[in-house]
Amino acid sequence: MSLSLTLKESLKLTTETLQSGVIEILGEESKILALLPFKDISGSGYSYNMQKNIPEVKFRAIGESYDPQKIEIENRVETLAILGDEAIVDTYQAQVFSDINDLMAVEISLRTKALANTYEKTFLFGDLEKDIHSFNGLSKRVISKQVIQSMGVITDDIDFAVDMIHGEPNAVIMSKSMRRTLTNNNRGLITKARNDFGVQVKQYGDMTIVDLDDEMMGDEVNNIYVVKLSEDSGVCGIQNGGILVTPLGNVGTSPKVKTRIEWFTGLAVLDDRAIVKIIS
Repeated sequence: MSLSLTLKESLKLTTETLQSGVIEILGEESKILALLPFKDISGSGYSYNMQKNIPEVKFRAIGESYDPQKIEIENRVETLAILGDEAIVDTYQAQVFSDINDLMAVEISLRTKALANTYEKTFLFGDLEKDIHSFNGLSKRVISKQVIQSMGVITDDIDFAVDMIHGEPNAVIMSKSMRRTLTNNNRGLITKARNDFGVQVKQYGDMTIVDLDDEMMGDEVNNIYVVKLSEDSGVCGIQNGGILVTPLGNVGTSPKVKTRIEWFTGLAVLDDRAIVKIIS
């Protein structure tokens, strides 16, 4: 059985200082990563079954037999991708400008923020046909019957999408410009809270508004995703071993000190009705 943890829960279990710092930065930098639960798996992939239909159950008369309808099951396999980078400090910088630990901490922070940005973008728009080393994001995974056209009123769109979700959605993902449209016209419906990493977030009902830069949303700047994040019956991350932060020291004959940040990670959609995409 796989263990499921959010980044905050992983942070509580981490005793290594470098790893703790990287997890903290990921959670502060990405509202998606702060919310997303991760299944910690063994091996390089995760296999699960998806029920494709609800069988019809009938009443029967005394003495009659049941004729059970077949339950259609689809087996899905998610493969881990390798996401990471190396923080590098030249020995000259370490000698002349500052303490090497301070320089390395700054470099690790910058690389980690870039990693968070890449994961967010892949979470939404990852496409294995364009990058075979990544994973498919929500835009590739949402099924056609879970895609709706905007009715012109953003709150009506979101409310309609909520009703299409199997269970309770907990995130609504949109561009910052769409978030401004939502908040400007409906301030009485928007509340503020702080997520697990102390970052202030806005909420619509019980859903956290994950507002991303317009540049990241690209051609989907006017689209909205309503999502149920859940390790049991929704969208969740998968990983093997969590975030790995490895000080490599001086490598070979190169006058540089390296620290490697690496994550064997991916995404799983355990219920097709955990995602609704609103097209504007």
